[in-house]
Amino acid sequence: WPSCVVARVTGPQTDDGEGLSAEERGSTCTTPPRAEPVPLQDDIQKAEELARDQRSADLLGRSDADLVLVREWSRFFCQLSGPLRQLTSPNRGLFDEQPAHVRAAAVRGHCALPAAAQALASARPALRALDNYLAETGSGPFLLGEERTLADIVGVCVVLDAFRLALPGPVRCRYGAILRWLSACLKLDAFECIGGAEGVEFCAWPAEEEEAFKTRADEALAKLPSRAAVVVPRRGRHG
Repeated sequence: WPSCVVARVTGPQTDDGEGLSAEERGSTCTTPPRAEPVPLQDDIQKAEELARDQRSADLLGRSDADLVLVREWSRFFCQLSGPLRQLTSPNRGLFDEQPAHVRAAAVRGHCALPAAAQALASARPALRALDNYLAETGSGPFLLGEERTLADIVGVCVVLDAFRLALPGPVRCRYGAILRWLSACLKLDAFECIGGAEGVEFCAWPAEEEEAFKTRADEALAKLPSRAAVVVPRRGRHG
């Protein structure tokens, strides 16, 4: 969750004002209990407030224009989170808090169903727009350039599970720029709680199973009604 990652970046304080150890900060990187779900938008607001309170305003950009972009990217990822959650949280999130291998098996089984292909098809226009943006920008590895911001943290929290659990190789390879961006973000200390770039394992299924899922998703996308192209946040759009 974004607020958990921001807590690691900012170094949350104890009651006596002393900073928490790295191990203690790592313990904050957990998903809120499923019995009390927190809307993503609310958690992003909490993350923004935490960045301000802990004097880590650089997470919100270096200017008012940057802050506008950070918030626009957060809204972009909030919209994308809907279909991606349908893809990675079968049975209404029943397996979200299970051990990694149990959840991976549940998502794999879910991906054999038409609903998963439809969810991926719904997410693909936004994923393609994000990948194109990251491929064409030359200012740095992150969404706003050389420095990571809350926009990157929100983005990783939204898309990572889909890439590691539900997008097999033939689908994942379509998004090379997103994969490079994920790799850059996961190298940050804030993501050590999930193993960093080296600790994330991407799903690999039998070849025929991967191709079948890719085909189902392509067919589902072809059946979707035509929509306006997804527009990603960019500098200068408000100038």
